[in-house]
Amino acid sequence: MTPLKAIILGLVQGFTEFLPISSSGHLILLERLGVGEVSIFFNVMLHLGTLLSVILVFYKQIFNMILHPIKSDLRYIIVATIPTGIIAILIKLYGKSLLTGDFLPICFMLTACMLIFSNIYYTNQNKSLSYKNSILTGVMQGIAVLPGISRSGFTISTLMLLGVDKTKASDFSFMLSIPIIIASAISELIPFNINVQVELLPLMCGMCFSFLGGVISLSLLYKTIKKGSFVYFGVYLILLSFILLFFY
Repeated sequence: MTPLKAIILGLVQGFTEFLPISSSGHLILLERLGVGEVSIFFNVMLHLGTLLSVILVFYKQIFNMILHPIKSDLRYIIVATIPTGIIAILIKLYGKSLLTGDFLPICFMLTACMLIFSNIYYTNQNKSLSYKNSILTGVMQGIAVLPGISRSGFTISTLMLLGVDKTKASDFSFMLSIPIIIASAISELIPFNINVQVELLPLMCGMCFSFLGGVISLSLLYKTIKKGSFVYFGVYLILLSFILLFFY
């Protein structure tokens, strides 16, 4: 892989990880279009790059959770992560065919419907996070293992439909990504031989730009939240779905 292709993949991963349009779906799409080759190891490292962007942006909240694990949202993150892990494991064990990217048009369309539906029916009831809505959010995050289903889109939309403030829902969604990215990286990297040959320059380029893209996309999403609409992302995914139905 050339450094240029690695930079493109890194930027796409970073931008799409937090924008509600599915990073895994876009990476698979690019790989099938010839931008880079299919590499689980490389994709995992890109995810770790975006993980660093979350840690940078939310370091104060993370530090607060470490200091006050009982009073903070850490308990809800733990509760939400459990159903996510169970669903992800079941899909990887019994539904590997769903992870190949063959269903990208359908999954992109489902994400679009979720974004538009939550935008239409959202009413800010100022509800707090609870164990109940955390579990449901965790279930939706588990479903987002499927390429084309946006993790951030499904989790934020779910909390919005449950009456949680959009900003609070977004913060929780981003924080919820931390244990999932770490767990996913560990599970994917365990099978690799420790002496696996890696092209260092493309790998570093990809990680650096996935980190940069993650920071920028977090900023863009917060601006979108303040304006109050995910419809634009939904329309984009609908158009992309129809294009893929004819040409994918």
